[in-house]
Amino acid sequence: KYDNLLAAGRIISAEGKAWDMTRVIPPCVLTGEACGIIASIIVDKKINIKEIDIKEVQNKMVERGNILHHK
Repeated sequence: KYDNLLAAGRIISAEGKAWDMTRVIPPCVLTGEACGIIASIIVDKKINIKEIDIKEVQNKMVERGNILHHK
């Protein structure tokens, strides 16, 4: 029902080690940062959330020093 609605925090389904890793504060902070980046892109480009380029968001997260993929 809502266009451009973003949510952050513990908003995922996980089990086992994934649950252990996502229930703590740092992943919640990352989802909040991602929402902020997405919101700024939407406003700057005057686009709908459905038009977001996820790679652009990921690149901005990495530029800010976030580790998105554990190797």
